[in-house]
Amino acid sequence: MVALGDDVPKDDPADAGKQRETSDGGSDGASAPVPVRISVPAGTPAKNAAESAKVTIEVGSSEGEVLAVPLAALHTSAGGKARVQVVCGGEVVDAAVEAGLSADGQVEVTPSSGAALKPGDQVVIGW
Repeated sequence: MVALGDDVPKDDPADAGKQRETSDGGSDGASAPVPVRISVPAGTPAKNAAESAKVTIEVGSSEGEVLAVPLAALHTSAGGKARVQVVCGGEVVDAAVEAGLSADGQVEVTPSSGAALKPGDQVVIGW
């Protein structure tokens, strides 16, 4: 936890390009430390310095409109392929997808070539 006025640890430039251990113990390069500066507006009472604050950092965004499904509708096969089940003509069919960014319980999906998934389709949740 970083307190008001504390320095946020920064990477040593001499370590550039070296693989670092991730916060979950892995070292796959999926995450990396990023310097962040948080400032308190002038005139804010010092008594609030010991309290906590919520900080939101945008780590990515989609370009334009995307196809999104509830996160609970996305499943991964034993082979690691993402898929959703879609209701088509009263039948349930599997649709292979590429998963993208997720937020607020929704995940961006791009249907694989020939997959039966389009905007407005009903997907099965929690199967």
